[in-house]
Amino acid sequence: MLTVENIDYDRLEVSSPGIDRPLKKESDFERFAGSEITLKLRLPLSGRRNFSGLLHGVLDGKVRVLTDAGEMVFDLVSIDRARLVPRFDMNKSDDRLV
Repeated sequence: MLTVENIDYDRLEVSSPGIDRPLKKESDFERFAGSEITLKLRLPLSGRRNFSGLLHGVLDGKVRVLTDAGEMVFDLVSIDRARLVPRFDMNKSDDRLV
């Protein structure tokens, strides 16, 4: 298609969201339920803006996260940034990162 459209593609770059993928839409929070995340709120909640924990999904526009303090619920619109926490497993046979 690039040749047909006469587009110069000598240097074509493809990107991905990366291993610490940002979560933006409600569907992102549903898709990655069960994953560990970090999130930053637009305004502090109980004196804190940064939280991390296990994502439980979304219910009625509210993101549910299991933190060290228990399950917390955040309005989707109050979240400034949210990202998946990268996980690296050790391969048992030779102790290399996979």
